[in-house]
Amino acid sequence: MTSMPPSPVKRPKSDLCKLTGTLGPYVKSHIIPASLTRLPTNGQKIVEVGIGLGVKKRFVSWYDNELVTRVGEDILEEIDTPAIEILRGHKLIWSSWGEAARLNTDDLQVDPSGVGLRLVNIARAKELQLFFLSLVWRSAVSQRHEFSYVQLTADTVEDLRNRVHAKDPGPLGDYPIQLFQIISKGILHNRVPSLERANLGLESGVLREMDYVRIYFDGLVAHIYLALRESFDDMFFNTCLRMGEDTFIFSHEYEASRTAANIKEMVATVVKEGVELPSRLTAIAAAVRGGRRT
Repeated sequence: MTSMPPSPVKRPKSDLCKLTGTLGPYVKSHIIPASLTRLPTNGQKIVEVGIGLGVKKRFVSWYDNELVTRVGEDILEEIDTPAIEILRGHKLIWSSWGEAARLNTDDLQVDPSGVGLRLVNIARAKELQLFFLSLVWRSAVSQRHEFSYVQLTADTVEDLRNRVHAKDPGPLGDYPIQLFQIISKGILHNRVPSLERANLGLESGVLREMDYVRIYFDGLVAHIYLALRESFDDMFFNTCLRMGEDTFIFSHEYEASRTAANIKEMVATVVKEGVELPSRLTAIAAAVRGGRRT
């Protein structure tokens, strides 16, 4: 009996690193760090839902294997590591609370409606700023269809690339960042970044339209505004990520959050598609099955 020849080893594609411009083999690179994407730990596939994209099941969170070479990925890892430490140190993400179901910090003030505010002195704000700018850049240049919602101008993409490559985000006011924290835990899920528009009320009383990229992970939402400093005023900057002064962290309960609404949207999409869910329930699968009964 003749033996079959071994299958050829599939080598990674080689091309120019989108971050550094160096030539080499691409490496697997997560758009949002894997430690911030909340996935089942029992090996079960997750349900992926997209408007107009149908329903899919995956084992892992989103990554791109045609984004960066090893040199570029090393830079991204050097940006991600301290940022994740900062997020955990200030209890800005659900996974930093341990077994607690609700945020417990002395700096949280909540009114009777459930809307809250934290004043947090983030000493390493520039590192956190660089991290969020890198997420915007990764989302904008990725060819994964899930990230097609983030379409930026070539000039903006190149400006972000230069800042990320140099590991220098520039002044905090160039791309102002507002943070919104969900202070009670809900269903664990991921959400791709999206490009959105807001009407901002400035100190002069003028309403100004501004584009921003909305990023969600692990109970935290960031709005990264795509306009330079001259487009804003001090009243607006006082609500953004700041260096040397307290940063306003807008806070609200899970049930009152857009994240909860996103879950309901996902349930409706899964029901419409008629997808059969695994027999061993995860939190999201349970929510979907519950949605089918109502």
